Amino acid sequence: MRHRIRVIAGLWVALATVTAWGQTDATTPSRRGVQYFSRSGGTATQTGITESGPKPVPGIKNYHEQLFGNGTDRASSPRRDAAVSPASFSRRQPAADAAASKPTDVVNAEFSAREGEAANGGIQQVSGTTATDTETAPALETDKPLPSRLTISPVVGGPQAAAVGPQSPALTLEWVKESDVNVGQECTVDLVVKNTGQVTAHEVVVEAYFPRTIRMISTEPKAAENRETLSWSFPKLGTEQTKRIRLVFVPSERGDLATRAHVRFTGAAATVFEVEEPLLKVAIKGPGEVRVGDPASQIVTVSNPGTGIARNVVLEARLPEGLEHPRGSKLVTDIGALNPGESRQIRLALAAVTGGEQIVQVAARADGELLEATQATVAVIAPSLDVKVAGPKLRYLGRAAEYAVAVTNDGSGPTDNVRVIHQVPKGFDFVAASNGGKFNKTTRQIHWFVGRLEPGKIVKLGCSLSPTETGEFTHRAGAVSEQGATAEASAVTLVDAAAELVLEIVDLDDPVEVGVETGYEVRVRNDGSKAATNVGISCELPAGVQLVTARGPAPHVADGGIVVFKSIEALAPGKTALYRVIVKGNVAGNHRFRARLASNSITEPLINEEITKFYGE
Repeated sequence: MRHRIRVIAGLWVALATVTAWGQTDATTPSRRGVQYFSRSGGTATQTGITESGPKPVPGIKNYHEQLFGNGTDRASSPRRDAAVSPASFSRRQPAADAAASKPTDVVNAEFSAREGEAANGGIQQVSGTTATDTETAPALETDKPLPSRLTISPVVGGPQAAAVGPQSPALTLEWVKESDVNVGQECTVDLVVKNTGQVTAHEVVVEAYFPRTIRMISTEPKAAENRETLSWSFPKLGTEQTKRIRLVFVPSERGDLATRAHVRFTGAAATVFEVEEPLLKVAIKGPGEVRVGDPASQIVTVSNPGTGIARNVVLEARLPEGLEHPRGSKLVTDIGALNPGESRQIRLALAAVTGGEQIVQVAARADGELLEATQATVAVIAPSLDVKVAGPKLRYLGRAAEYAVAVTNDGSGPTDNVRVIHQVPKGFDFVAASNGGKFNKTTRQIHWFVGRLEPGKIVKLGCSLSPTETGEFTHRAGAVSEQGATAEASAVTLVDAAAELVLEIVDLDDPVEVGVETGYEVRVRNDGSKAATNVGISCELPAGVQLVTARGPAPHVADGGIVVFKSIEALAPGKTALYRVIVKGNVAGNHRFRARLASNSITEPLINEEITKFYGE
């Protein structure tokens, strides 16, 4: 007769133990006991059946006496009362034509392992034995084998499925008799393990327990032996995959052959999570070219092109010296969170203060070490002026000096209201100015208004000045525009004083009668700004002319037609020294009178001549 036992309860049922195997009564028929074992890992246990027996079962030792009793007729065996767990059991009566004297070898058992899985962290743990129901057990009347099946039925799921919730495999154990089981003969039995779940079971271990009344001949696949246990290991058992273990053994005693099998395995849970990635993108937009003094505001756009939320977004901006912001050169703005596809705009109110290329650097940061940076270049156009002034490096007192001033716009943009100023130092007097320049006596400045000056254009200005004092003087010129462009230049003039001697000869009479006295005036004039020192002259009389007398500011010496005057110490500027030489002609003709001037104030002597005509009767 085939028995099928279904256990629906969880692990708490497995902890209950139905009445002991050895609890018997002579007047009551024997019941099959159910015992659940709790092991680490998912474990299912299946044992053989005992129909009757007066002795308690202390273990798996001596199964013939423990499980099969002393051979008392099963139909007349007294019934045992057993405490039964809340699991539901059922039994079917086999067909009448199957009655025989052969012992019943297996029954079916099926129950859930969900509670065992939860108690062991996802590793299935189940154990069980055969059991009787609460009704009276009729006598066994069949010799057909009753396959024993242990089913572990967790929640369906697996690595291939994008499931949410618990995911576990489900395994069944089934004993299948492949030949008759006779004392002293080789018998063949298959132990079938099948995964009926929807996910793969991993690290599957099957253990089988046999009584000592049998002698194991072979197993396929080969089993690992450990005392009274045979075990087989399978790395994994896929969905609907079956492993068949064949055992060949020889029983030595008659009666019920009780076997028990356990299965342990590990379930795996898998799912698919959507991994989101927040990203940052920074862009900056604004005028690429501005003039000094004009606004140069930039618009910074921070966006999240990713799929996740960017949190704690912070924008940092660093400004160059040429761009000014009221809050300084380093700006920090908290943006907060940016949803996917969201963007924020921040306006940087800047003003251009210095010309040249100015680089604005911005960077956005967020949680998760997100960093994105960019920069923008702003060309600040600043008009640049250049001034040059040129004048004499050396000038003598009383001599006018000419100065030229040139102003140039060497910037990249035009500039308006350009003005030029020449500062006249003391020691010079203003004489005149070109291009409408006006002299201010109070400030001693010459002013020119140039107006608009285009890039690259040059304007030349000039003025005439007269030195009045000796010394070194600096002439400064400067230019300034409406946009604040400035330029300066200077020139140094050394003013010195110098003696400038002039030698003149004047004849008193011309022509002159022979034998009549006449004379020559020699004039030495200092037209310079400095006194001439050690000034002396000498006069040379021509042949036929006789010296009569000579007068001058200094005594003289006459010798052989040469008259030499002693040098005077100084001849002041603007003064004239007068020398007079009186002569008388003895021979008619044109006679040449020569004078020679020497002084420390001149490098070379000055020579002058005067021709006089002498005539006779």
